[in-house]
Amino acid sequence: MHRTLALALFVTILFATAPALAQGKPDLQITSFGFSGPTANSVPKPSCEPNTVVYSFAVVVTNAGTGPSPSSASLGGKPLLTVAAQDRAGWMASVPLPEIAAGKSVTVNADILFLAADPAYMVKANHPFLATVDPANLVDEADETNNMKGPLTMGPPAGCERFFKKK
Repeated sequence: MHRTLALALFVTILFATAPALAQGKPDLQITSFGFSGPTANSVPKPSCEPNTVVYSFAVVVTNAGTGPSPSSASLGGKPLLTVAAQDRAGWMASVPLPEIAAGKSVTVNADILFLAADPAYMVKANHPFLATVDPANLVDEADETNNMKGPLTMGPPAGCERFFKKK
């Protein structure tokens, strides 16, 4: 009788104190973050005009947890990935994500558009971009501390030469 009670108590304590991963939570991580274009050799050539892409980043988001992650659609359409310049507030891309099963990854593109508010700023200096999954902490994850990758420092966008000041 005492062994059965002790075993039941042990099992109860074990499950009550098991780490979050054992409870079927997702763990979103950015496992790859890189520049994918456009370059001076792109076809068509980059134009550096309003409403055009000046930087495109390929981002791999992995769910390293034991439960599925919700999709952006299931969260009211809120984006679950941002790629943002760290030297200019608001120069960013927000990207929705699909549901990601435990142990699976998705690759998405984050396109940064021409900076219409200050075109000359794009060519002033190198720009550090940071990728963040679940930036608004909408997903209850097993680990909330591993959601960023970067910064990735970018030089002036291709096709923006007319904004360079002559020395």
